[in-house]
Amino acid sequence: MTTIWQAVTVLWGRSGRVAPWWRYAHHTILCRRPQQSFGVTGPALSWFKSYLHGRSQYARRGLTKSDITKLVCGMLQGSVLGPILFILYTADLTATVKQHGFHPHLYADDMHVYGSCRPSAVANFQLHLSACIDDITSWMRTNRLQLNTSKTDLPWCSTT
Repeated sequence: MTTIWQAVTVLWGRSGRVAPWWRYAHHTILCRRPQQSFGVTGPALSWFKSYLHGRSQYARRGLTKSDITKLVCGMLQGSVLGPILFILYTADLTATVKQHGFHPHLYADDMHVYGSCRPSAVANFQLHLSACIDDITSWMRTNRLQLNTSKTDLPWCSTT
């Protein structure tokens, strides 16, 4: 029996480089996701919203200080809520990959998509994989992220 395994490494980022998702995670999307995808309401939802909304930042060097800027995306790197918000933000993406019959694995700012098929089914497998990548790209665009195609790999392995 011969099986062909497929692993796709998908990286997201901006301007041709990998950028952590938390730098671009849009607060409005993050605030909607707990309710839409997981049914979180009431005080728990308000807690997420209070963590994300109303944040601002400025830069200071010595005595010189920049203007205060209201933040609409991103979060503190290394925050306690970061891993939870990552799961919330990407839940729909993993569901999309699974709908195509593939297995997603996400960590930090990359995702691996795994699948396998028999040699007689390679053409059909490639069609499903292409459709899956198209849907990933669409999801990224909808969620204000960008698929970094220059950092996306497609290893192809087979056994006999």
